[in-house]
Amino acid sequence: PSPVEPELLTVSPVQAEEIAATMAEISKAIEDKRIDDAETGLRNLRRFVSNAQLPPTLPALQQQFDAALAATEAQVDSSLTKAAQALAAGDATAAEVLLQPKVPKRLERLVQRRDELRMRLTASKPPPGRVSWSVVMLKPKRGESVQLRSLPDEAPLSPQAIVASTLDGAGHQFRLRMPASATGATDGVVVMLGSDIQQRITAHAMISGQLQEISSFTLPARSWSVNTVRLPAGQMIDEVVLVSAAAPFLFVSAALGQGRLPTVQDLAIIPGTLTSKDLRSLSEALILKHADFPDFTQTRLVIANSALATFPKGREGLLEILNHGLLTTQVSTSGGTNARAIPDTAIITYQTSAELGAALLKAGDPHLLLVYVPQIVPGLRVQMLRLTDAVSRGTMPVVITGPDLIKTGEGRLGQRMFDGMQEGRTVIDLAAVPAFFQAQDQPLDPRSADYGRMIAGGLEAGLRQLRDRLLAASEAVSRKLDKKH
Repeated sequence: PSPVEPELLTVSPVQAEEIAATMAEISKAIEDKRIDDAETGLRNLRRFVSNAQLPPTLPALQQQFDAALAATEAQVDSSLTKAAQALAAGDATAAEVLLQPKVPKRLERLVQRRDELRMRLTASKPPPGRVSWSVVMLKPKRGESVQLRSLPDEAPLSPQAIVASTLDGAGHQFRLRMPASATGATDGVVVMLGSDIQQRITAHAMISGQLQEISSFTLPARSWSVNTVRLPAGQMIDEVVLVSAAAPFLFVSAALGQGRLPTVQDLAIIPGTLTSKDLRSLSEALILKHADFPDFTQTRLVIANSALATFPKGREGLLEILNHGLLTTQVSTSGGTNARAIPDTAIITYQTSAELGAALLKAGDPHLLLVYVPQIVPGLRVQMLRLTDAVSRGTMPVVITGPDLIKTGEGRLGQRMFDGMQEGRTVIDLAAVPAFFQAQDQPLDPRSADYGRMIAGGLEAGLRQLRDRLLAASEAVSRKLDKKH
């Protein structure tokens, strides 16, 4: 069994309530056939609760889970067999329906079989009458470029920097110029949009000088979403215009599919989530303490060797991410680089979780202290108590959560441990990267090179957000001081 934090050895009334709530969540997940969620809950109970604390009803709940898993396995196996038969008979529509339901991760054999059948399904769909299978990136026809506004909890960034906004009358619009090939022979326009509130967006097509409404869709509140706009068949379309009269919305990226629908990867989206309840006030306190804050060369990153190895090119690649994310390289007229750089010594590594406290001490009190947390381990909160008073010492602490943290931090008990550790801190959440692609039904394979590249891109995107917000805070404090004088 996994070791347990000392504070969990005795069940307090609050912990007993959390255990009961977790049991209820597991039972509901089993009832709803959410096998993955139920398994996560069971795993976290055993991970964060000692054997003496486990409720006596847990064995019965485990039996319910085992029965639900067996029933789901039989049902999925039957559906996949029928999908294979449909593909063999040339019925791609029936196969597509049978391959839609999710397969629990535990059933690896069936997951692999489903993925193989989906590949066969894709290959079985020839593009009748189409000669192109390309994707064309689209940019706004007109509009003033704006800095990306961060939305709560999720902030995908496009490295292509084509964010723009236009305001026409009372409504907010994006006008996307279509290439000459944009006729009904294409699969449509895919756009990435974000909104602070839930609102309806209408899509219009400019055909022969006339604007015609062709579809509409809803943007969820406080999030980003990928939306598909189907184009009228056989029409020459000059523009696609997205309109909202309710509130401003952000456009990140758009692509026109020719022969296939664009994917999230085609949109060149890199999710990089930065969250903080009081980043502005913390920034101002540190700026008043250090006139040169933030000096990004005064950055230290504490990371385990095992986590360092997960980044492309290891230590060298991570140093590149720090420099690209936090610093802007400037080249002199003579061709040499005159920009300051984050030194290699800024990356401080350790072997085991027991050595984390010593690594934090070694980092000292830089302007920015980044702490990479790949997973929740017993004793982590105690070792990170040094971050609690970092601001009083003149340092801004930033917790970087690894992409797998969501696996160890799910469930009420694990979440409570991590929430206490990160409370009041600034966090770059790399778990947002796989979660974002999963939400678009385009999950990343953790074994692929693409996965490491996306995680690295997500870290750089989060660092860019951090840099931009700190610089904005610095400018705001400077203006205040100028007014006083």
